[in-house]
Amino acid sequence: MGDAMTADENSWMMRGSLFWNELLAGDPGGTYITTHPGATSLWLIGGGIKLQEMRLGVSISEGNLVHFRKAAVFPMVVAGSLMVGLVTWLLLRLMPMPGAVIGSVLLACEPYILGISRLAHIDGLQALIMLSSLLSFLVYLNKRR
Repeated sequence: MGDAMTADENSWMMRGSLFWNELLAGDPGGTYITTHPGATSLWLIGGGIKLQEMRLGVSISEGNLVHFRKAAVFPMVVAGSLMVGLVTWLLLRLMPMPGAVIGSVLLACEPYILGISRLAHIDGLQALIMLSSLLSFLVYLNKRR
């Protein structure tokens, strides 16, 4: 969770905050903010931002994003780590332990996953969710349950 911020992170952080503002205001229709399939990311990023706003006593704005980045990224890192754990569990259901463990370690150390999963952005989590979905389908085909 470095301090460098990409060009898109500020947008995702502001969207996450708006998502939670609308949710807490009782307007679930107002949570439809973007055409991206990023609801999970908005829940996580916005939740971290809301906790940081309560801790600091100030709302997020374009001028103070640096004080909110780690709070926005931390839930994404935790979710990404949990998804790697899920992938490991699914691989263990599909193949012998050595192959599953090696595959999981390679996934956890893969440069794209390492780089993109530590951002307040949709791509890293979406890639891991898609992989988990595919592996779940393969487990179903293999086990028929």
